[in-house]
Amino acid sequence: MIAGCERSEFQLESIPKFRTIDSHGIEVTEKIFSDRKISTLTVFTTNSEPSLNLLRKLDSRNLCLLANFKDQFDLNIQTQARILIANDDFSELLETIRFVPITFFIDSNGKFIGQPVAGDNFDLIQIELDRLSE
Repeated sequence: MIAGCERSEFQLESIPKFRTIDSHGIEVTEKIFSDRKISTLTVFTTNSEPSLNLLRKLDSRNLCLLANFKDQFDLNIQTQARILIANDDFSELLETIRFVPITFFIDSNGKFIGQPVAGDNFDLIQIELDRLSE
């Protein structure tokens, strides 16, 4: 385990089917993960300083999921990452999360791989991403 939750505690095998919008109003589905061998998905809230710290370090290769619905209009966030707005399609995933931010690694088939990394330690995220890319 790197940080966060042990894989045995995390019961989902793949990202749920979803249809949502990003912070620019563009529709997004689970097919977004098919474009890359490995994607990161960081679940965050705008009222979490560690979440905001991590978002500042992420670039356009990263996907982020805004977990607190009421904050969807408070997206004055400095990040290059693509921000997806959580909706009911993400309920099963969000119910498994104890704290934010947490970063998941997802393969091109939408399956969760590796160990989730909790917290704003960008270096740990990069280590796990490098390990999975080997």
